[in-house]
Amino acid sequence: MNKLYRGFFYLLLILLVLEGMSLLGLKTLDMVMPSTNILPKTDEIYEAQSLYTEKLLQSQKGDKVSVLILDADLGWRYRENFTSSRDQINTQGVRSNREYAEVAPDDMTRIAVFGDSFAYGSEVSNADTWTSQTEAIYPDLELLNYSVPGFGTDQAYLRYLRDGRALAPQVVIIGFAPVNLRRAVNVYRRFISIEEHPLVKPRFILNEKDNLELVENPYKGESDYRRLLATPQLVQELGQHDYWYSSAVYENPFYDWSATIRLITNAAIIINRKALDTDRLLVGNAFSGEQIFNDQSTAFRLQSKLLDKFYKTVKDAGSTPVIMFFPAMDDIIRARSGSPTTYSPLVEYLNKYNLKYIDNIEAFTGLPDDQDISQLFAPGGHYSELGNRLVAEFAGKNFSTLNDTNLSGPSNP
Repeated sequence: MNKLYRGFFYLLLILLVLEGMSLLGLKTLDMVMPSTNILPKTDEIYEAQSLYTEKLLQSQKGDKVSVLILDADLGWRYRENFTSSRDQINTQGVRSNREYAEVAPDDMTRIAVFGDSFAYGSEVSNADTWTSQTEAIYPDLELLNYSVPGFGTDQAYLRYLRDGRALAPQVVIIGFAPVNLRRAVNVYRRFISIEEHPLVKPRFILNEKDNLELVENPYKGESDYRRLLATPQLVQELGQHDYWYSSAVYENPFYDWSATIRLITNAAIIINRKALDTDRLLVGNAFSGEQIFNDQSTAFRLQSKLLDKFYKTVKDAGSTPVIMFFPAMDDIIRARSGSPTTYSPLVEYLNKYNLKYIDNIEAFTGLPDDQDISQLFAPGGHYSELGNRLVAEFAGKNFSTLNDTNLSGPSNP
């Protein structure tokens, strides 16, 4: 019996040591890979989710409403007729401190812009955005910025379908930043990172005929978010069409019991998404930083088909479609050293199918070798006033006289 007790004691001791080492391992993993979504216990996930959800609901009412407003079709958008020290949205839903005529003057080219935070110009004032600076540099251009921070290409396209033709633009731009690829296969932002807001969005899937099929936004308004606030576990319903959903975390009854299980689960998720999953977003050496888009992934196929659909829809509406790339800091550094950007497979795709594009990487690669790249970016990772100005000068030059030869992409037949 004493041997049995001793055996039980040693087993318990081993388990305790293992748990302690696993807790340390989780903290180390979080420190070494801060950009990786290390998932804690589900009760901690739900507690933070509820806190963020309550803040989101409070921001929709009262005297100090947020610029962000829930949208049944798009998931969210920025509030019309909103003014703060940095952001001004006019009554037409355009980022501007002035209203635009229903039709552009005869001597102006009107360009509508749809995209995410890079296209919007997050972290700088209205006057310092690339769209406003383009208007200032090129007086014959008029840029209507419908972009919304956090948007994926799917939401940008849906907003064009709903709002983009009202003011009769001659040119329509859809912006693409590398972060958009992961949003193509996302429904609930906190599945990508638990640091995100609890926002829910529509997305497209590929049906049996490999065509785009819309999965509408499952949360139409405040009542749905109140249901989530009352029952946080309902978030599991959003995982059906979300690549970033981890059933091994949310649906595993043992996950919360053991740090060892949490460490193994998180490590397995990371390894799978970075190296093993054939449907992963990036391919190449994950440790050297030389990864590029996986052109065989669902996300890439969705992204490319969305751009195809945007292009055809805009042309059918009588406008000129243009795709615009907004490179991140890593892409600029890579391009300046002669390496391909992460999104180079998407550029190759556009070249293959003769879709017009402007790649703003060219606005940055011609800078002097001693240029401090960090000066091009604001603290949160978006372009600074200088970065926006470089984009304005480069992009404006490309569409100041729009034709088939002055864009970065090939001409259309």
